[in-house]
Amino acid sequence: MNEETEDELGRDDPPATTRRALLGSLGVAGVAGCLGLGSDGTSEEPSGSGFQTVGPDGGPEPTETPEPTQTPAPTPTTADSGGRTAIETPDDDSSTATAAPATEAGAEWPSVEDPYYSALQDDLAAMGLPPGEFVYADDEAGALSTFQVWSDIAQTSSVSVTDDRSFSAARRVEVTEEPDNPWSVTMNGTVNNRSVAEGDVLLGVVHLRTPVSSPTDSTVQFVAKDQDNQSTNNITTQATITPPTEWTRYYVPMQWGYDSEAGTWWWELFHGFGVQTTDVGGIALVDFDRSVKVEDLPRGAVTDGE
Repeated sequence: MNEETEDELGRDDPPATTRRALLGSLGVAGVAGCLGLGSDGTSEEPSGSGFQTVGPDGGPEPTETPEPTQTPAPTPTTADSGGRTAIETPDDDSSTATAAPATEAGAEWPSVEDPYYSALQDDLAAMGLPPGEFVYADDEAGALSTFQVWSDIAQTSSVSVTDDRSFSAARRVEVTEEPDNPWSVTMNGTVNNRSVAEGDVLLGVVHLRTPVSSPTDSTVQFVAKDQDNQSTNNITTQATITPPTEWTRYYVPMQWGYDSEAGTWWWELFHGFGVQTTDVGGIALVDFDRSVKVEDLPRGAVTDGE
């Protein structure tokens, strides 16, 4: 992947034009229809975390995304450096899988000051993964602030995270009306600082839970694609999951299937599976370029012993 010095947001199709206009306006002074809801319900975002809630006049026109073809996972089960065991989340929530490829001698992860991101690097390095680069930002709050909820039937608010968790930045996505389809409410993180090439391997990391206040068990679908290939999904593990009531880490491997310029590709989470509430935190996207095979990445839920 190549980092870009300037965001490349030029698009030709109508949804992309809308997204470009919105993102450009947000970068300057905000735009009508973009409501950053803090924990007190005001229009002010909490400091250092959170994403925008955007109505239909300010957002893209999300499209249906199929379930991806899953990549077979390695069979050993290995605990990471925090005592957690990476497990796949299959249809019956029963099988386990993790990664243990060899790490190139002398290779080191980039230095980061964020405690959670530093610990995440340690976890991945303990699995034998080669160094990667954080895509959105070098800290969890910066990464979370990149994500915006595209919907006029959802609200977001800040979520307090207890000190016993490894992460500290979290948000709540509350779907308040019955959506027409899963992509009616999507939490979208467009990547503006780099391009991605066909064959590149990335790993999404996110903590999810269904709070007890949710009227139903929440469902989330992971999606990764670009503006020119909106019917695709570059996720290589089970994409649709039902988070439990306790915080659970999910590893989301992906392998890109085409070349995408900066500002035209994204990772997103569909929330439009009914009137539901989902808490989202500890989000990260790691770029491994082509230094690791996608089948060697951890995948699925993690039994978290934090």
